[in-house]
Amino acid sequence: QVCTDLARVYVTGFSGGGRMSSLLGCMLNARIAAIAPVSGLRWPAPCAGRPIPVLTFHGLADEQNPYAGKATGRGAEWLESVPDALAGWARHNGCDLNVILDDPAGPLSTMRYEGCDAGAEVRMIRIDGLGHAWAKEEVDTTDVMWRFFKSHRLGQ
Repeated sequence: QVCTDLARVYVTGFSGGGRMSSLLGCMLNARIAAIAPVSGLRWPAPCAGRPIPVLTFHGLADEQNPYAGKATGRGAEWLESVPDALAGWARHNGCDLNVILDDPAGPLSTMRYEGCDAGAEVRMIRIDGLGHAWAKEEVDTTDVMWRFFKSHRLGQ
């Protein structure tokens, strides 16, 4: 047996695991405090339930899960772009639908939505030149994700 804080259950995953974390965030959002898909964010509509904080990371040169969607030769679930998936989460979370792009010099930029219900952030860190990988050099994905998770819990 372990002592688990059920208000601090988080989900992440890479690639297909990122897609799975998106689905779990939708289907189990009463039990999951926040999600952070890496190279695999999707909007698995329809999605009922509470707003859920979302942080995602995606390389702009990812050929496996293309940023712009429309992956040739694959099913309909591969048509959605990452920005469209992010916008789906923003709608679900009741955010102001005007996306904010912070794009300073360098490989990192951020897309985010503000004014979300119940403090549910919706944010993406985009990495120029990164393919299908978990970013370590451009940004410490694990550290940023852990800080994001620590700032969210069920019942806040």
